[in-house]
Amino acid sequence: LSVGRETMLNVKEGRISSYHFEKRYLRKDGTPVWAQLAGSVILDEDTGKPLYLVSQIEDIDARKQAEARIAEAETRWNFALTSTGQGVWSLDMRKGGTTYSETWVKMLGYADGELDGDPDRWLTMIHPDDRGRVAEADRAHLAGETPFFEAEFRMRHKDGHWVW
Repeated sequence: LSVGRETMLNVKEGRISSYHFEKRYLRKDGTPVWAQLAGSVILDEDTGKPLYLVSQIEDIDARKQAEARIAEAETRWNFALTSTGQGVWSLDMRKGGTTYSETWVKMLGYADGELDGDPDRWLTMIHPDDRGRVAEADRAHLAGETPFFEAEFRMRHKDGHWVW
């Protein structure tokens, strides 16, 4: 409630001329609903004082619920990965970027954000004796010859040693 009151006070006192925020309200039956509010102040051309406010409110409850479900699923996924010590990476074929799990990054001695999303980076980190076999498994999967990519291989740790 304070966000709305504070915003309206700032509008009234001329400190802001527009606003945009998300806020949770309660329906008559007491259930919460998320809304997105946006508005602009229309000023008097002569005095510069606020004349009126044009505002809109949009029900974004479904989006907020979907975001909460995604966050919960991500938390469970990260817990499972952390518990098993598994490191994973994901290649976005449309955008051409690679994302690495926190476990994968730490397993190889890097800090979060230290590895870029270059899709070819992981292949250069694979032990030379394993690289051909892994590249073939990757090619076969991308060609639809295998239902998923699976391979065991050594990767170079940041300090230079090899990790299975």
